[in-house]
Amino acid sequence: MKPIKALRAKAIVVIAPLLFFVLGYCQALAIEHSPVIVTTTIDPGNTYEETIRITNDNSETKSYEVRVMPFRAKENGTEPDFVNLDLSEAEKLYLNWVELTGGEKITLEPGEIVRYDYKINVPKTAEAGGYYFGILFKDTEIEQTAGNEVGLSGMSGPIFLLTVSGDLQPGFEIESFTTSELKINLRNLFKKDTEQQKGIDIETRIKNTGNIHLKPNGKITLLKGGKEVDSLDFNHGKDSKVVQIVLPDSTRLYKNKFTIEKLPLLWANYQTKILVQDQGIERSAQTGFLFINWVTIIIIIVILITLTLIWSFMLSSARKQARKEKGK
Repeated sequence: MKPIKALRAKAIVVIAPLLFFVLGYCQALAIEHSPVIVTTTIDPGNTYEETIRITNDNSETKSYEVRVMPFRAKENGTEPDFVNLDLSEAEKLYLNWVELTGGEKITLEPGEIVRYDYKINVPKTAEAGGYYFGILFKDTEIEQTAGNEVGLSGMSGPIFLLTVSGDLQPGFEIESFTTSELKINLRNLFKKDTEQQKGIDIETRIKNTGNIHLKPNGKITLLKGGKEVDSLDFNHGKDSKVVQIVLPDSTRLYKNKFTIEKLPLLWANYQTKILVQDQGIERSAQTGFLFINWVTIIIIIVILITLTLIWSFMLSSARKQARKEKGK
């Protein structure tokens, strides 16, 4: 990083831990770029300058147009939605902060590696909060998809999570917290792999009500009859491959799963509780359900009916035998 003024601009380049979106659009183009995601905080009135390392993995010379495009969160918040039409006034404004000092078009020979320079000039009047965009390299030979969304098959580049310091207002709510009922799959009842029949699926929707992106984390607890029997790390630790963030004005869906090693013999009351925190804010929710082991109950009923029939048969046979002996 090269500060232009005496400033407190900070930048953290994150490659893997913050892969919060499914970046499939980066795989369709034979071009590599580093970093993948840039997280940076800049004070109003300061400038941040850095480079992007671009590699042409094609076997032929390629030309790329360089564009700056904002993104929002798609439904369920799991993918970036890059847009080039119908931009908000705020998006139009902050896109002008990005200066493509490396040029609006670059040409790379096969296997060539270049360093593309850019600047982010944050004005003194910039409002505090989060700003989200990508510096994308578009193959000039691939036509762009019509409409508001970017033709992602022809574009690739790093995405930026820019925070302008100041009066940051983080906030979030647990919009919903639901669990699937524990079900028994009779077809797989006697198989070793019983995860499908003994799994409790959990869906949590976190709504970001603030003006910066969040990385909510916490713990999900499973209780049986009021006693804790298992727990999961929520969006961190060993139970999360990557940390998934939530953009402002969006709701993200998180999925988790408990695997029950041993089913209750007859029935059990299950509860799941979640505690989520970030930026000094805590939220909690809980839900539950009653599990009835119908397989065991049906087996017991069948056994009782069978024993009743056997008893009835034996009693009837005994009565017939008694009549015969009485008649002699």
